[in-house]
Amino acid sequence: MSRFICLCGGGTGGHLVPNLAVYQELERCGWLPYFLIPNNSFDLDFCSQKGLRYKKISYGKLVSGSPLFVAWKILYSILQVGLIFLKDRPRSVLGTGGYGSFPVYICAVLWRLPLFILEPNRICGKVNRWFAPFARAVFTSEMGTERIPRLKNLIRTGNPLPYKCIEPTHEGECLLVFGASQGASSINRFIDNWLRRLGEELPVLVVWITGRGEFSQYRSRRLEGKIEVYDYLNDMEFQYRRATLALTRAGAGTISELKTFRIPAVLVPYPHHQDRQQYLNAGELIQSGACLLKEETDLDLDSGNDFLTPLLRSGAEIKRMREAFPPILKPDEVRTRIVERILNC
Repeated sequence: MSRFICLCGGGTGGHLVPNLAVYQELERCGWLPYFLIPNNSFDLDFCSQKGLRYKKISYGKLVSGSPLFVAWKILYSILQVGLIFLKDRPRSVLGTGGYGSFPVYICAVLWRLPLFILEPNRICGKVNRWFAPFARAVFTSEMGTERIPRLKNLIRTGNPLPYKCIEPTHEGECLLVFGASQGASSINRFIDNWLRRLGEELPVLVVWITGRGEFSQYRSRRLEGKIEVYDYLNDMEFQYRRATLALTRAGAGTISELKTFRIPAVLVPYPHHQDRQQYLNAGELIQSGACLLKEETDLDLDSGNDFLTPLLRSGAEIKRMREAFPPILKPDEVRTRIVERILNC
């Protein structure tokens, strides 16, 4: 029997990090997982920098271009994946969704391979929703998932993360700023203005991850011992461990990480998703008081809306927010539940 297990879904850290957690657990159990990813620089860098086994589909964006070109890319990708499966004969397939998963899901169904789907968002994505009826199991947020068929194969596990068991022992030392794996222009502009207004009178160290697209614009804001500026960081576990507060988006992966490390945050959900998925992702933490919600329109210092400085200077408020986090399964428990289900089907 083949020891290969195929993991698909890419384009953002929210798709790749859960697969990384499962990848590491499968390796620990003696299997040979590999990523099957779209041909784009983000996915390729993620896999190569972490030393992961991967294979790529020729096209990076399946749904861009003319209808005829899109049809050609999809058909060609399906043929590519089919040939890879013919060679590897993977035992099963796990996908996190996105259009890059579509040709892999199609081939899994055609080859009658056990298909597993991981949907960490509160709103199920289109591709995961289409293929959910064909899956042996659909792993969802611990709060459940909307817009998905109410099937018997739904399992609430939470989002797997590649971190150890976390027992927070300190209050942190920095403000961690990032806008998800690709960055966020509105958050970058706000922090740039905030830093200029405060000068060197910063209440804490600032760790600012701009995203690669805007790093060159803000790299000069580095200030020894006060401001660290990065385009992207692979060591997010270290950054979370030293954070006292975060300013960030509300993607499913980010929400799971905040819960795991119990990091109070000011959440600025991406406002242009039609289904408002990031608002739903953030809902539990906002209601519990562990995080604050701000709209992009609130990121305006010219109107005197400096919500960061008083919050960072209030140790009591930060402590209250940290204590308001709801209990969750530890990362190793989530990974184990998912991998056991994959291997026992």
